[in-house]
Formats: sequence, C-alpha cells, structure tokens
Amino acid sequence: MSGKDEAQSNELQRLISDGMNLVCAENSDENLQSSHSQPPALTVDITDDFFMECKKLNNGELVMADDFQLSEAMSAIELMDPKMDIGMKPFDPSTAFESLIASGRLNITNMDEREMIATMDAMLASLISWLEGNSIAQTLLTCVFLNHMDSVTDSVLSAFSYGVLELTTVFRHIIQMASVYEEEDFNGYATQFHLLPIPKLTSSLKATEIDLQRRIK
Repeated sequence: MSGKDEAQSNELQRLISDGMNLVCAENSDENLQSSHSQPPALTVDITDDFFMECKKLNNGELVMADDFQLSEAMSAIELMDPKMDIGMKPFDPSTAFESLIASGRLNITNMDEREMIATMDAMLASLISWLEGNSIAQTLLTCVFLNHMDSVTDSVLSAFSYGVLELTTVFRHIIQMASVYEEEDFNGYATQFHLLPIPKLTSSLKATEIDLQRRIK
C-alpha cells in the first residue's frame, strides 16, 4: 500500500474509532445520569466525512477498527455492494432493459430461428448453473427480459421463457421441501417470478410447438 493509501486508511480508521468512542461515552453518561447530573455528551456527525473517506478506498480494500473481528464481516457481505463484493463490475446503464430495447440490441418481438436457438441455449445453461449451486441473480436472472416478461411479444420466446420460470419454481419447491441446502447457500424466497396460470402456459407451449413445426416445414 502506498503512503497516500495508508494515510487515507488511517484517516478512515480514525473516524471509525472516534465515532465508536463517542457512542461509548454517550452510553456511559446515560448510565450515570441517575446518580450524577452531567451535561449530555458532545457528539459529532461524521457521516459525510466517513462516506467521503470510503470513496477513496479501492474495491476489495477494507479498513476496520481494532476491536472488529473478521469473523463478523460475513454478516456484512452483500451482492452488488462495491466494497464487499470484490467481483462486482460497475453498472453499465447501456445494459438496462429499456436501453437495450431503444438501441435495438435486444430483440423481444420477432426473433429468427438462429437467434432463438442461441437464446434458449444460453437460458438453459444459466438454469443448469443455478442448479449447480450458483446464485440465481448471477445465473438465470442475468437474462434481462425474464424480469420484464410483460414486454416480450415474440410468442415463441414468451412461451419458452414462461416455461423456464415455471420449471425454476418447481425446482425451487423441490429443493426447499427436501431440505438439502444451508440457508446461506440458497435463499428460495428472495426472488418472486411473474408466472402464467398452468392451463394458459400449457396451451401457449402447445401453440408454440405447432407454430415451430409449421416454420420448419
């Protein structure tokens, strides 16, 4: 670590320690208030300074108070937190659903057979990756239109996607009922899917099958 980085880390650590000391002093004053009449402890708002120093840290860099144990850090790890999720990449607004549609990079209205097969293959690969134990947010749900199914107008793509979501729900139910996972490894209640009623889904899949057979002929 360079001298500049070390100075920034020391400054952030000082802010953390000062804030903790002020809280401890305030708590001590409250405990003694019943027997001694003392003025309230002087507190200083370090919120702005704290977050300003945090922005100077590099991704993956951690500054902690002397009494902070690394074993406690697991409760602070969150997906997509730029300071805790080292593998996170900054969000690119051009990859948002609306931007992809506006730029023509995402086709959800009329896919040709080659593009449809590639999309289906990628979606099934993501589904298998989730079943192998990876986070659903980093696998299946990286397919952006699965979160905007109401906007998908291609009949084949829509039917297949709803089928995959229904299959995902079935798998999730089996995993939960079998109790073959640890809670920190699989959170089945974190994501809710927009599903079709089963009769409507089956009729949609049947109509899609007939349509594809007609195209092949």
